[in-house]
Amino acid sequence: MEYEKGNLEGALSAFDGIDLQVAVQELQPLAEKLPSKKGRPSNESVHSSSQQAASLVLEALYLKAKSLQKLGRVTEAANECKSVLDAVEKIFYHGIPDVLVDKLQEIVSGAVELLLELWKLDGSNHEAMSAYRRGLLSQWNLDNDCCARIQKGFAIFFSIQWSGGKTKWDPSVMEHLTFALSLCSQTSVLAKQLEEIMPGVFHRANRWKAMALCYSGAGQNKVALNLLRKSLHKHEKPDDLTSLLLAAKICSEHALLAAEGVGYAQRAISHAQGLNEHLKGVGLCMLGLCLGKLAKVSSSDHERSRLQTDALKSLDEAIVLERNNFDLIFELGVQYAERWNLNAALRYAKQFIDATGGSILKGWRLLALILSAQQCFSEAEVVTDAALDETAKWEQGPLLRMKAKLKISQSIPMGAIETYRYLLALVQAQRKSFGPFRNLPQVIF
Repeated sequence: MEYEKGNLEGALSAFDGIDLQVAVQELQPLAEKLPSKKGRPSNESVHSSSQQAASLVLEALYLKAKSLQKLGRVTEAANECKSVLDAVEKIFYHGIPDVLVDKLQEIVSGAVELLLELWKLDGSNHEAMSAYRRGLLSQWNLDNDCCARIQKGFAIFFSIQWSGGKTKWDPSVMEHLTFALSLCSQTSVLAKQLEEIMPGVFHRANRWKAMALCYSGAGQNKVALNLLRKSLHKHEKPDDLTSLLLAAKICSEHALLAAEGVGYAQRAISHAQGLNEHLKGVGLCMLGLCLGKLAKVSSSDHERSRLQTDALKSLDEAIVLERNNFDLIFELGVQYAERWNLNAALRYAKQFIDATGGSILKGWRLLALILSAQQCFSEAEVVTDAALDETAKWEQGPLLRMKAKLKISQSIPMGAIETYRYLLALVQAQRKSFGPFRNLPQVIF
């Protein structure tokens, strides 16, 4: 009551009148007796008053910490807040009574975030770092919003500590920073941090690989590939599976790099053994993608046919191991369509749409193209209309162009003109909304 009235000194006097630490210790046998989420049998002899007391003790500790914070006694507040989390962690270990779940969750979420702020206010950087790690790693079932706030706060705090030269680097610290910045989509920031780390903290090949992952995540694949080439040198770590797969993936996106990618993928497949055997399907997928890209720039029909056959073979082997890989399912549809095996292509296109719930535009486009190739123009138009209904206005350009071409294929020129008129109106509306110098989305492509 005193806390709610804003009488902080009075609230502290009330809190100090309770031996909170002894009460918390008494909660441990109570937690062992109460029914829990782990399926412990119900014990009717435990009174609801004891259950309520457990909740009130922890809430009192939490409110005491907040009172101390408002009075400027930050270190004391942090210690009280930490005692809340220590107590709850013990209770979680024994199992959470059903009757206390909601209240404990509310207290824990508040205490975790409060403790982070208190240690930072106190200038206790080491304790703040430990609190962030504990918040990210402990099994407290924090809600998504709370986790996101902790991750973002950790990334900002770490960046400030780093720029101020207050952080002593070690691999475990780097793992936490990588986790936080990646979830905040700040991989380019992480790459810069990695560049500035003094030699000796990481093996240089590991640092190159981590930087490559960061730059690739930021869309800078050229920089990433150059770093991977260094890390995969015969005098560094030429058999590192993660580096090989990432290098193959980057190369699979460019026809001129496809031959290099084939080599990386083949090496990855050969090393996907033992504990890494589950990555063999990924290696086969990358090999198929690289071979498919290489076929597009082949100088002879015979060589192109051979490469396409090998690409399909690798992808077919990959799908056996990676049945839920949506990108692989789509690529199989594309490869079979390019080989004019339209029935197989149609099967994979439908499978991709089913697997993704029709939420990805390229699946609808592929299905419409395959139906068009089968001369099923009206069915292709139905698919295109369905895709338009599921697509945001500014992303409808490719589908509208396809619909216009389907109208022409069905000898309906007026329908094509009407569709192109709508496409033009969409482009003009977009230019008016975003301005003539802004990059347009896919409307005009």
